Amino acid sequence: MQDISTPPLNRPGGRPYKTLPPGLPTYILLEVKPPQPAEDGQAGYKGFFSDHPEDRVKDYQKVKETLYKRALPLAIASVALALVFTPDTIHIILLSLSHTQHKGWKAFFDYNAVSASLALITFATALFACHLLSLVFKLINLKRRLDPRN
Repeated sequence: MQDISTPPLNRPGGRPYKTLPPGLPTYILLEVKPPQPAEDGQAGYKGFFSDHPEDRVKDYQKVKETLYKRALPLAIASVALALVFTPDTIHIILLSLSHTQHKGWKAFFDYNAVSASLALITFATALFACHLLSLVFKLINLKRRLDPRN
């Protein structure tokens, strides 16, 4: 390990520094090695989670609390909201399509902002619900990996 009282003469890539900025702490200039990829084929980095179950308890509790108190209730609420708006949105879309078939291009001048905004909000809510559900599944996977009983 390099002495942190004197700054290194070369950058980590081997190129020399032109001048050292004044007041820059020397520990910033130390070479930091990137995390090594996992060798067992799992995603993530080797050593990202401790091999000792006692060391994973605090992280496990934090993930569990985030999952059950924040992510899961928000995902359930967004799915319910999307499901509540979906029937009206389907009805509005079908009416708009039939109106367009009867009037052709003139139907675009009979624009209804309330109906369009309801459809847009329903699509946005459904996308938000899908995103939240994917995050819930990621948290469940992380909770399983951090489980101290394993």
